Formats: sequence, structure tokens, C-alpha cells
Amino acid sequence: MKISETKSAKLAEETCQWIKDNKAEPRSKSDKESLERSLYNWLAYKRAIYKKRKKGSIYPSDLSVLKSFNMENLFSRSLQERKSNENTIKVCNDILSENEEILSSWLSKKREGYLKVYQSDVILASSMGFPNLFENLENEDKSNYMIHKICKWIKSHGSSPSILSSDQLEKELAAYHSNKKQAFKGQSSMKYYGSDDSIIKSYNLEHHFK
Repeated sequence: MKISETKSAKLAEETCQWIKDNKAEPRSKSDKESLERSLYNWLAYKRAIYKKRKKGSIYPSDLSVLKSFNMENLFSRSLQERKSNENTIKVCNDILSENEEILSSWLSKKREGYLKVYQSDVILASSMGFPNLFENLENEDKSNYMIHKICKWIKSHGSSPSILSSDQLEKELAAYHSNKKQAFKGQSSMKYYGSDDSIIKSYNLEHHFK
């Protein structure tokens, strides 16, 4: 697969623009004759050259285009980083649509430092309006955030989340809910904030936390 520098630079620009517009890399499963497929093939080829798995050239103009889109590491980006980028986009979309998946253990582990936060993750999150997505929330902010989610769960399901559920999200909410109820009674090291109480009252769910 030999590509001239002029054509390669054009494909570089089209690929970067595609990623910018679609918040995702072009996929291999797209139609063989589509633009997306040709961009995927070009990117896969350049990555193979970068990793010395194929012979070919990464032109200075390729790198200039990548730099202009703030994607200098596009060729060197590992599979783990690309998967992390996909999850970042999913989490941002979940937040925008108020999907409960925003409490995923993946995001929690990122915030707590158990998983690496790539610079490309931060750039993606910022481009979607969440520059502080991976910052660990302060205690009261986190408490308010969780109380809102628990209250929404109760309103939606008509009952409190169960610790015995097979659903990971429900189990996380149930554990936090239990700790908050103990905190309300002064029987937990977890703090019960006045702002928590205001949120619970706004949902008219005081009886679920006593």
C-alpha cells in the first residue's frame, strides 16, 4: 500500500476531521467503499509503519496535519488508550442524556487514580463540555451527586436500590444509600450534609433515608 505524500496529507486531514466531527475513530466495519473505511485503512497502515510492522513512510506533512488538530499521538496511541477514549465519549454522552451509567466503576476508578487518565481522554471530555470529568469530586459535591442519583433511582423504580441486585450500578447505589442512612442516625463515619437533606426533601423522599 504505497501512498504519495500529497495523498497521505489529504487523508491525514480527512481522518483528523472525521475524529473531530464524530468524536470517534473511523471503524473497520463500515462499508468497503465508504470514506470511513478508507480512512480506517490509512490510519491502520500508518500505525503499522510507526510500530515497524510494515514498510512505508510517515511523512513530515502527516505529522504537521496531526499537530494542527492536536492529535500528535494518533499513530502511537495504544489499544488501551483508544478503548479509554471510547469509554470517555460514552460517559460524556451518558451524562448529557442523564443515563444512570455515569456512575460506572470505570469512571470511579479513573477519578480515584486506579486507571490511567490519558491526555487524549481529557481533550475529548473537554471538547464535549466536561473539562473536569476526571477530577475527584470534593466530599460534599460527591455526596450531593450520589444523593441525586439515589433519589432518581427511587423515583424511577418505586423502591430503594438493593445490595443483592446483580446489576453493578444498583449495588453501588444501594451501598451508598445504606451508608447515608447510617450517617443520618449518627452511626457512620460518613458525613450527612445539610445540602444532602435539602436534595432529599426536594424529591419528597425523607422516609427513604431514616
